[in-house]
Order: sequence, then structure tokens, then C-alpha cells
Amino acid sequence: MSSPYVWLFLQISFGVICAFIAQKRARNPLVWFLGGLFFSFLALIALFILPPVDSNKENNIEVVENLKEIQELESIEDNDEEMPSERSNKLWYYLDENNKQSGPMTLQALINEWKDEKLKENTLVWNEEMSDWKPLKETSDFKFFR
Repeated sequence: MSSPYVWLFLQISFGVICAFIAQKRARNPLVWFLGGLFFSFLALIALFILPPVDSNKENNIEVVENLKEIQELESIEDNDEEMPSERSNKLWYYLDENNKQSGPMTLQALINEWKDEKLKENTLVWNEEMSDWKPLKETSDFKFFR
């Protein structure tokens, strides 16, 4: 009769072999170690039957997701109507070159002033949610429109 230690050694060996082959075939080695540990020959056969994972495919999916995020940000930039309503409800003020206060105005009006080049990135702006005046370039609402 064989000792339980021999059986345990063989099962662990199958686990290690499956993990090694799985890593070479771009599969999760931990999962395949456990498969080899519990199912021995069956896990090894399954590993050889399954085709190798295409790691480039996973990278391509990640690139496509990043491109989608970039396109969404660009569409927000291009289409002023898609601004969240919480931003458009704020009333904005700004200080012109002579430190004369202008406002109140909506974010859309502030953006129009920017597009008409009446405002610069360093123009100080304020709304009721801000504790102090800040340069336009430092406001989170304006980052979408630069």
C-alpha cells in the first residue's frame, strides 16, 4: 500500500506542473495549481486542450476602453449642453483686469466669456461653493472646457 505522503507529493507535483504550464500559456497559475492539486490528470489534460490566452487581446481591450474615456471627455468639451445640471446651477462671478466684479452668471455664460476671450486662465472667479477667489484654470468646472 502506498503512503498518504506519496499521494500528497504526487498531487502537489501535478499542481506545480499545471501552474507552470498555465503560466506559459498566459493563464492564471494559481487557479491551475489548485486544479492540478485536486484533479491531477484531468486538469493537465484540460490545460493542453484549451488554447493559449491571447494576451494582446486583453491589452487591446484596455486600449479600447481608454479610447472610449477620451472620446467621452472630448464630447463633453465639444457639446456644452451635456454639462451636468449641478454645474449649470451655480452662479459665477469674475474679476476683470481692473478688478471690477462681473456677475452673477451661469457657467455657460462664463464659458461664453472665455470663448469671446474676455477671460484668461488667470482671471479670478468665484461661486457660492468656493471659499475664496481662484484663477479660472484651477476650478474643476473649467477643466472640461480648456
